[in-house]
Amino acid sequence: KEIALRSHPVIGRVPAVIIETSPENQIRRGIFQVKSNFNIDKYTEQQICEAIRNAGIVGMGGAGFPTRVKVEPNPKSPKTTMIVNGCECEPYITCDYRIMLEWTKQIIAGVKLAKKASGCKEVFFAIEDNKPNAIEVMQQALSGESNIKVVPVKTKYPQGGERQLINSVLKKIVPTGGIPPMIGVLVMNVATCAAVAEAVIEGTPLTHRVVTVTGEAIAKPGNFYVPIGTTVGKLVEHCG
Repeated sequence: KEIALRSHPVIGRVPAVIIETSPENQIRRGIFQVKSNFNIDKYTEQQICEAIRNAGIVGMGGAGFPTRVKVEPNPKSPKTTMIVNGCECEPYITCDYRIMLEWTKQIIAGVKLAKKASGCKEVFFAIEDNKPNAIEVMQQALSGESNIKVVPVKTKYPQGGERQLINSVLKKIVPTGGIPPMIGVLVMNVATCAAVAEAVIEGTPLTHRVVTVTGEAIAKPGNFYVPIGTTVGKLVEHCG
């Protein structure tokens, strides 16, 4: 529609592409499901990275960092260990918890794809200990995987921050001003992993995500699968 200045939650006013959608394009026809014949060997490292880039996937834990940059191999900073972040990054929210229970296969497929593309040799799936159902579901789903281990971690704030999580799981410190790949670590949020699976297997761009709408002022709190760009006002109005 136009290119104009719009507010950004981190860096203030920025040039933005304004897209006007038609109502029928805002509705997704069902949720993506990983089929039983999923085979990681069908995809090369380059195919995975290109699919992630083309789908516009960014970190869905909050930072919004481009996932392709995180995943693609870098000879100067090779990654050896991947941590899957199943810890909620803020109190009250439960969106990651719900997708671990409901999108288990999608998440695991995304983990395997990101692991292959990045060159990581081992994976630790970190879940806070106040989510025993998610721990049990993931342990059962990963029971046959030798290099992906579920690691319960203490429920504390800000356990969902990648620096704190790396220290909790690996007892390693990311240098001040540095990033995890500097110490050979890749951290991926569970929702990001699910989006990776959909992008690589189906070629679907990232247009929707699960958000939690909750708090004492909300009449009907819950988790909702919504188009990116949905206003907070509309979500609050929907929940009462």
